[in-house]
Amino acid sequence: MTPIAPGRPDSAIDQLVGTTVDGKYRIESLLGRGGMGAVFRATHLGTERTVALKVIVPDRADQSDFIRRFEREARACGRLRHPNIVDVTDFGYDEGSDRRLAYLVMEYLDGCSLADVLRDDATLPIAWVVDILQQTGSAVEEAHRAGILHRDLKPDNIWLEPNRRGGFTVKVLDFGLARFDVGNAAARAGPSSSDLMNGAASGLSEGDTLVRGTPNSAPKAPPPAEDDATLSRPSVPTTATVDHAENATHMGAIVGTPAYMSPEQCRGLPLTAHSDVYSLAVIAYRLLSGVLPFSGTADALLVAHVSKTPRPVRELRPELPKEAGALLMRGLAKNPASRPASAGAFTEMLSAKAQTTAAFFEEGMFMFLHHARAFLSASVLGLSPVLVLGLFSAANALAFVYGTTFVPRAYGLTFVTAAVLMTVGPGILLLQGAVVPAVMQAIVAPLQPIDVKTLGQRFRPRLRAYVRAVFPLMGLFVFAGLWQIAIRPLVAALVGDDGSDIAIWRVLAVVLIPNAPQIAMIAYLARTGSARSLQLFGAVAVVEGLAGKQAIKRCSELNAGGAHIGPLRALLVGLGVTIGVVGSLGFVILSRWFPKEVAIGSLGILFALSFVVFAPFVSVISALTYLRARRALGEPLDRALADFERAVLPESHWRLGARGRVATLIESRR
Repeated sequence: MTPIAPGRPDSAIDQLVGTTVDGKYRIESLLGRGGMGAVFRATHLGTERTVALKVIVPDRADQSDFIRRFEREARACGRLRHPNIVDVTDFGYDEGSDRRLAYLVMEYLDGCSLADVLRDDATLPIAWVVDILQQTGSAVEEAHRAGILHRDLKPDNIWLEPNRRGGFTVKVLDFGLARFDVGNAAARAGPSSSDLMNGAASGLSEGDTLVRGTPNSAPKAPPPAEDDATLSRPSVPTTATVDHAENATHMGAIVGTPAYMSPEQCRGLPLTAHSDVYSLAVIAYRLLSGVLPFSGTADALLVAHVSKTPRPVRELRPELPKEAGALLMRGLAKNPASRPASAGAFTEMLSAKAQTTAAFFEEGMFMFLHHARAFLSASVLGLSPVLVLGLFSAANALAFVYGTTFVPRAYGLTFVTAAVLMTVGPGILLLQGAVVPAVMQAIVAPLQPIDVKTLGQRFRPRLRAYVRAVFPLMGLFVFAGLWQIAIRPLVAALVGDDGSDIAIWRVLAVVLIPNAPQIAMIAYLARTGSARSLQLFGAVAVVEGLAGKQAIKRCSELNAGGAHIGPLRALLVGLGVTIGVVGSLGFVILSRWFPKEVAIGSLGILFALSFVVFAPFVSVISALTYLRARRALGEPLDRALADFERAVLPESHWRLGARGRVATLIESRR
């Protein structure tokens, strides 16, 4: 649909301005028109509400194909209710004295189309693109769940309405080419990559005449379903340039806009939801690179989609993360089965993979600071053993000043190592059990209060299950600490007190024997392939209620690919290196002026306090990394968050009512 140029003569359309349609809608002005329909701004006489009224242009009003397409759009939009799909409120026919006018009434939208934006800006910021695509993907996913394929996704059909908060609400328009019953057996089967390539090699070229979406020499496609259009070739001439081909919608067995059509759509083969995924990938390519994957005449575009490989998007947009670029090219795969499973999965995966490390940490820092009081309170409770250890080290240093110590010097290093193992490991696990649910609640129900008392009451059943899940791991940390103390006499006997003999086996004994439990655990995790993904164990145990081998297996699954785990791993490594360097330098410096016991005691209380402050931030990053990992796998977060909300948030009349309405709406679409 294109705006009407001032002074453009179109008497048949202009005559409708000022008239009343079906006794209910007074047409105020013409907003735009396309090859099939015209859209007017109108007023509903009963409510005086401004609406958008779409009609078939008079010279097409007697053509049954256009009437069927118009009815298809009304049926498709009427079956859908989604914040990112244009709301259709009425459909009917106005039986005038000299004409029969089909009309469709939609909500009136402010703003502009994505195509209007692209006329001014060739490329768009990555974060902006991801936001637009996420909203679009959510709408398309909703249509697919209702059994509807759009088949004509393009920037002209993506409307951007200002939300009056500095952003845009996407509205997907024009379901005139929609096809119903996307879940039927024929559609699920889909074409193979060999089918598509054979079609490209069978003689399709710019000069061939297309019949039902295949070249003359190719076998005929199966008869179309009732909702298919039946024209034999595109309405755009084969000499049309890309400027026309990008915006022209073809009618016929080959339906859609050539620049955005999937390979199977170009050949007139049965379509699945993967076809709309391909169109979304083309849109993403256009928004990020500034150009379309292919250009040329209409027929040349059909050939290119079937047989040619587009230039990698990262060659045109180098700052796009590598994994995001690979995913986008995967969305352009010739074989539908090689593309992401659904529109929602594709856009969620793209969002996770395109997010920069800086943006990810910014999100985590904002959430941490916004709920700092609750997080720090939970940290003080969960890491109270660490605080006790810090206070004990300070007390031991003070006692040494007065001529006594609580821990003999010979056991000093052993005691410190054992105490750290028995307090820090279990403390972090307990803290994650409190922080991860709080982060989930901040996402699921941001208006619900987040404080220690509320968290304790709300998540007590889930926390009990979580403690049972992580208890073996907590027990391992405690056992490792006790092992350090118990094995100390044996290590001392092997090494000797004089230190004259520093044989290699004695060095190994000092390193390996005290740390045998940790080494065994790391070896087991390395053997199962989950050593690198243990950071997500707490989040998996809290959110999904998994334990033991199931939790470890799930962590490994979420770690597939690994790039989205990178920020969390970098944070942990950075903190570990910082602690090691600062601790070593601090000990060396303090030991010059004070006894070792005093140096260790002073550093102990400082590190304990620092740990209480930074540990909840690490837990927040861990929770966000878990959610990002799920998005990177293409898992529908809306369902996961709904399950979590149902499990932990208190039931209320309004919440139960909302769930009931959603369940009824979903059931009505089946």
